[in-house]
Amino acid sequence: MSETNWGPSAVGKPLENGKDLESFHEPVLQAELLDFLQPGPKQLYLDGTVGGGGHARQILEACEDCLLLAVDRDLEALSVARTALSDFRDRVRFLHGRFEVASEDTEVRNRGLDGALLDLGVSSHQLDSDSRGFTFRRGVALDMRMDTSQGHDARRFLADASETLLTSVFRDFGEEPKARRLAREIVKRRMTSPLETSDDLVAALLVALGRSPSPQDKARIFQAIRIAVNEEVESLRLALPAIREVLNEGAVLIVIAYHSIEDRIVKNAFRDWSKSCICPPKLPICACRGRALGKTLTKRPIRPRPGEIETNVRARSPSHACLAEGRLMKSETLGRSVFAFAVVLVFGALSMGVTWRQSRAFETGKALDSLRQEVSVAEAERVRLEQLIQVLESRQRVVPEARDRLGMHTPSGNELVLLLPQERAP
Repeated sequence: MSETNWGPSAVGKPLENGKDLESFHEPVLQAELLDFLQPGPKQLYLDGTVGGGGHARQILEACEDCLLLAVDRDLEALSVARTALSDFRDRVRFLHGRFEVASEDTEVRNRGLDGALLDLGVSSHQLDSDSRGFTFRRGVALDMRMDTSQGHDARRFLADASETLLTSVFRDFGEEPKARRLAREIVKRRMTSPLETSDDLVAALLVALGRSPSPQDKARIFQAIRIAVNEEVESLRLALPAIREVLNEGAVLIVIAYHSIEDRIVKNAFRDWSKSCICPPKLPICACRGRALGKTLTKRPIRPRPGEIETNVRARSPSHACLAEGRLMKSETLGRSVFAFAVVLVFGALSMGVTWRQSRAFETGKALDSLRQEVSVAEAERVRLEQLIQVLESRQRVVPEARDRLGMHTPSGNELVLLLPQERAP
């Protein structure tokens, strides 16, 4: 957990073998970050994936007295960031955990955030370090945990996951057409010997594909396992609304994504929040918020410029490196948790006021009264029809009614005959 006061933090542990900031990748979209964020004095910002501290330093250098909460689930990254940001020790605080835990921080909940950044994916340090087990280089032990202090590693995942789960992971997170065949091969192999190294996993992939896997094939499968081991999809889905709820008026949320899975989650969430109505199409009256929560700021995701890709190889993403930005205008009556954001969306709460809500409530009340009346009529009709059905379905009841009331008698045989009333005795 983090320190309660701003200043040096004990979070993180010293790195071994001279590992330092240079082992972490150079931040992407640096100029765009400041253009959208525009750090101001006395404001509090969140770097939800601080890594080596590159983006965090940008923010702190852009304003003299703003504060920054640096979050990362990787203890080694926090240690490096503490060193890299030592010049700003009085203005930065560190928090160990997934980025959604920032919304649970006491100070964040009390004062809110004026801006937040989520730089998703895996760092160069994690990919380049064999001891972390993210790479498919030969002979590397499978680990892939971003937080090595907890959770099961990739070896445990491959040993315990069912064939169905493995298929789903390779199909959904790795977009592998032969996901089921690969899952079946892994289950078959682990019955005789566990998959411990990158070589074991690549060997299973070779059999499943029926050919030597390309670097792209390996990257997709290793990515899929990494996402599953670290629960990255679940973490992102929790983080977006959690951070949204603690943003102040005019706050900005920026998300940098590196593959289509992350990109889809962000875009879909933001698209829903930008709609004026999210009720089912056939619902007679609107039962949701009844208004859009924002508007599109840019029509397309922002990607690294060609010059940046040439100088920063990590900016050359195999799928997407996009910038998501949103603004939240706070209403006094609705509070800070007015919904917001999306990839390239800027959100301002509409100034509806009490009159709008009272009018809306009155219209809703009238509609509900009308629906109650219709339900009452329908219920009475249902009772009447049930009684009629009971009469028609019971032969024992029809015959006596026909005889006693109409003087009819039951004909013999199965022929249809005209029943005539009998003359009643005087």
